[in-house]
Amino acid sequence: MRRDARQHLLSAAAAALLLAGCGTASTAADGAGAAASGGARTPDGADAPGTAEPSADGASSSPPLREGQGRLAEEPAFVDELDEASDAWPDPDAFTGDGYRLAAGETVDVPYSAPGSALGSLLVVAVTMPETGAVTAVCDLGPALSVSLELRAEGGWLVEQTTDGTPVELDSGTLDPGQRGEPGEATALRLLCSDSPDGLAVGVSLHGAGLSFVTGATGAVPAGGPTWRVSSTGDVGSVLDSVDVYLVEA
Repeated sequence: MRRDARQHLLSAAAAALLLAGCGTASTAADGAGAAASGGARTPDGADAPGTAEPSADGASSSPPLREGQGRLAEEPAFVDELDEASDAWPDPDAFTGDGYRLAAGETVDVPYSAPGSALGSLLVVAVTMPETGAVTAVCDLGPALSVSLELRAEGGWLVEQTTDGTPVELDSGTLDPGQRGEPGEATALRLLCSDSPDGLAVGVSLHGAGLSFVTGATGAVPAGGPTWRVSSTGDVGSVLDSVDVYLVEA
């Protein structure tokens, strides 16, 4: 696979949280109005999704996300570069040598279960964007509760929480060209679901931006931790370049 592209996209995974002071629970769109002036920052200090790429300097000393919320692990608990066929994924024939090809409309479960001691986890998916359609990362929090981050080929993004089959929008926006990987190029989706003193914390990041926390999420992370899946929608499939999971530790 394109190893240099993967490292470029994923090196900011832990560093993104260094920029996020989630005590203010700002929305990902809070910084959108500042984008034209080059300042696109949310009030809590995190970049709006897709607006900037944080430095990875200091990523090895991640501070607590918030007092009582825990700490993002310095290293991923699960890493799959998807460059070799594996029976852990549904279709070994979907491995291309550069990733795992999702057919249009296909959903796959990430083959990792977090330990019950974790407060939550951060999913990092590097994906080659299709020309049309969308890629969606989903955090499952039980049989009736999930949170999703969708990125569409034209740059639109959407964060939703679904409870008992009913979706509710938490945040949305559109990334300009240059703030995302173009069709045929690699880009990254990051979605965090974690317990916090104020309930369920949901953080999102697209491409190289810092993590932003959205408001309105309800519920809690189950004792077994969140589980994850990734889906491709539209008429054109997508290629997953890699999948990493970082734990939020007590």
